[in-house]
Amino acid sequence: MLSLAVLVLAKVLFSTFLEAWIHLVVVKFFLMEETFPLFQLEKEFPIERIMLALFFRPINLINDLTAEENVELARLNKNCLSAKEALSLMDLSDKFEAYPDELSGGQKQRVSIARAIVKKPTILLCDEPTGALDYQSGKLVLSYLEKLVKEQSQTIVLVTHTRAIGDMADRVIVMRNGQIEDTIINDNPLSADKVNW
Repeated sequence: MLSLAVLVLAKVLFSTFLEAWIHLVVVKFFLMEETFPLFQLEKEFPIERIMLALFFRPINLINDLTAEENVELARLNKNCLSAKEALSLMDLSDKFEAYPDELSGGQKQRVSIARAIVKKPTILLCDEPTGALDYQSGKLVLSYLEKLVKEQSQTIVLVTHTRAIGDMADRVIVMRNGQIEDTIINDNPLSADKVNW
């Protein structure tokens, strides 16, 4: 299973595509449930549930909540990580009680990643995670995503316009005008600290 894939986009609106894809999946699910009761469907066709988590560039933290409370909002059930565990994975254990306006841009981005991974998703979809950050903060965020891949076996699909970030991926899918232009298998991905753009 590939652990990190990067989509390099040119003139493609990922969020619109993603919303349409999620809508299609939901419609298909409801159509299937109308046809078969869900319990019967699972009996006849084993279903592997896939949990997706979305990490978008607009961070959208709630200013009146602490970092821990912002992450806690995303927890779905007891099988999730605790908010403190997710924040600790992002090296933010000293920021549990900090409010968003007390955090740097990179720290806010890491709280947003913690909010996405708290659910223990099968796949983490990242839309331009370095887009609104300076170079050093961007590299730091990439290093934390790399840490998730290596230490937590997290599968990440990362969308970026920065081709150099693709050098750290196992697979790069290059798109132009909504069409796949090229697929590159990277046998020797670079570590985040070696990626330059």
